Amino acid sequence: MQVLVAEKEPRFRDRIRGESTYPWGVAEAARLGAGAVFEQAGAVELVGTRVYEAREPVQADRWAATSLDGLTEAGFPHPRLQEAAFCWAESMGAAVRRPMKVTGFSGSGVATVTVTHNDRVEQVQARLVVGADGKMADTRRWTGGQSAADPEHHRFGGVAVSGVRTDDRDTDNLAGIPGLGVNWFAQGAETTRLYLNMAYEQLRASRADRSFDALIAVAAEFMPDGALDGVRQEGPIGFFSNADTWATQIAGHGVVLIGDAAGSVDPTQGLGTSQLFRDVRELSDLLLSDDDWPAVIREYAERRRRYFAVLRQYDLWRNIIDMDASEAADRLREGNKAAVEADPTLGGFALIEARGPDGLVAGAGARAAYFGKTLVPTRNVDQSLPLTRGGCRERRRARSWKPVSVARADRRAGRPAAGLRALVALVQANSRPCSPKRKFGQRAKLVATQLIADHRQLQFASGRARPQARVPRS
Repeated sequence: MQVLVAEKEPRFRDRIRGESTYPWGVAEAARLGAGAVFEQAGAVELVGTRVYEAREPVQADRWAATSLDGLTEAGFPHPRLQEAAFCWAESMGAAVRRPMKVTGFSGSGVATVTVTHNDRVEQVQARLVVGADGKMADTRRWTGGQSAADPEHHRFGGVAVSGVRTDDRDTDNLAGIPGLGVNWFAQGAETTRLYLNMAYEQLRASRADRSFDALIAVAAEFMPDGALDGVRQEGPIGFFSNADTWATQIAGHGVVLIGDAAGSVDPTQGLGTSQLFRDVRELSDLLLSDDDWPAVIREYAERRRRYFAVLRQYDLWRNIIDMDASEAADRLREGNKAAVEADPTLGGFALIEARGPDGLVAGAGARAAYFGKTLVPTRNVDQSLPLTRGGCRERRRARSWKPVSVARADRRAGRPAAGLRALVALVQANSRPCSPKRKFGQRAKLVATQLIADHRQLQFASGRARPQARVPRS
């Protein structure tokens, strides 16, 4: 099999984004046999994460505790990783050409790509064309699809610097407040990548997108005292929309897309390079396993659609937690905090950077669990308290939170019996011993209103259910 790699850039440039790979991406690269590219790129091992508040570290976590095979994160200059990957492809037997510019494509019959190299125009026919030309990819049209995107929520970007004075060069570091985030980590022996996340209007007002001094002034408000004193600029400043984008059709006409060309995740969460290694590993494994390439490509496109959907929803959820300063977001943050206390893994979504999206489904039920909406207050009191007004008041105060599963009701949405069983469970958990005369129908109506407003999970058949049982006393 012959493989041609066509690269339009004569040399790779600092594009600001894509400067680290989480442990699950490092694991994907290792499975692909490309783990050595990190070493060749001079990557720095980031053993964990560190969170700062009021310029002081308040939380530190180690990747080895949760990642696959105890792997860690890799920080690097993106151009050096690109160069290492380009050289790795050549060492594996691929024919590499640069600068080679693609000027045309025909999908009639055998896929044919028109290229220009050394002032010569050539037409190259291929059994399969793999598009890896980024989030603004022309190849998205070659498959017969187009580009789609979520609305922009904020801007993401930053600059490479040297001279940062901190003791955290072995971790990926985070600080900020809702609506403004700062992220920094070592990308080389002397350099640090510094990122800001801000709303567009806030970014323009601060001038951080066009002034190095202004960018440093914003970051310095959240980083340790003196960390940026005497810091030096080592690369261009760049900011980008945070919006996830994707191709509406990943494969078609003898073309298949990988990386940002297939779908680019929000750079704020930093999952892009991990997703790229996953794409390459999935596609290569499938192509080598079966000669029926059209069927293989369809299978890859379906797999890719599923795990991109998980990453995209995770991006949207994290933006609410980290970047939304509204009162509604405050309530969701409180729910998320309670959900973490009940399940530190958040059903696996809290481990996505360490282990990837395998086994996760980002449906309405998962979102409800992520924001604590499957947690309801339940009694955890001393039943010896008298049922006097004072005793009831004390019981109301002695509440705890416990998870109540609505997954069964999710699966049976629209079936009255399942809906009523879920209502009974929630009514029993929320019942008031001080109001024994309250009828079931009245209390059920209140709980149903809460379910519809908060969970939007249960769908009730038309008609009015009027069970005769009263709410049991606690």
